[in-house]
This record gives sequence, C-alpha cells and structure tokens, in this order.
Amino acid sequence: MTKEALENHPGIVILRTIPGIGKILAALVALEIDDIRRFSRADKLCAYAGLVPTTYASGGKVRHGSLIPSCNRWLRWAYVEAAWIAQRTSPYCHAYFERIKRRKGANCANTALARRLCEITWHCLIEKRSYEERNQARIERNQPAAFQSSWS
Repeated sequence: MTKEALENHPGIVILRTIPGIGKILAALVALEIDDIRRFSRADKLCAYAGLVPTTYASGGKVRHGSLIPSCNRWLRWAYVEAAWIAQRTSPYCHAYFERIKRRKGANCANTALARRLCEITWHCLIEKRSYEERNQARIERNQPAAFQSSWS
C-alpha cells in the first residue's frame, strides 16, 4: 500500500487513538488484522494475536501455561511493544499495569496489558469509534487506599 492509502485507511485513524499505538504500529496492526469482522469476539482476535495462555486439561484439572506458540507473531510483537509505551502514557493503562505487576511481575503485567489493548482494538474497530480514556475518578476507585492521591 502507498503512504497516502495508509494515511486515509479508516482503521489506522481509529488505531492511532489507542494508547501506545503510533503511526508504524497502527499500520502494522491494521494490515495484519485486515477485516475485523473475521473475528466474532475480542478473545478470538487475542488468540489470533497469540496473547492468550496455553491450556492443559487432564483428570479434571486445568492448568494455564505460557502464551500459545501458533499465532501471528507480528501482531503479538506490535501489541507487546505498544503496551510498554501505553503504561507510561495512559493513566488507565498505568493503573492496570501496576495492579497486575504487584502480583505477577512486570513482564506478565505487560502481556496482560497487551491483551487488554488487543481487546480495546477489537471494540473500537467493530464499533467504528475512537478510543476514549476512562475518567481518573473511576480508576482511583479501583485502587487500594494507599495508592490514592491525597488531592482528591
């Protein structure tokens, strides 16, 4: 595709509003996803991007392992890179990242945020709307009291 075609692509315009996704990642994500209607639900897109864990079930027990190996590696890479940027630039993404980081560590938190960005992408592209940040009061309400600002 030419530069003009990429700039006028409606999906790229929407993707650029999502935290962490800039010019290059928006083009990559839009071209790798192609038609969003291929995915009936957000978790189908996450599985295609490889942002879901493997599942082992035997004897009535279910265990979850590392990320699935068969996936679109470019899309996984794009979301993981976007998540590192989003957690530094978006208050919502930062709060989500920090909440998971306390329990599981930074790398697991970044992967979880990458999946959340993938889910947000699906919703924005299906509904043909730009991303809108949650308000700060709603984010702070979900945090423990020790992490709330004293200015509220």
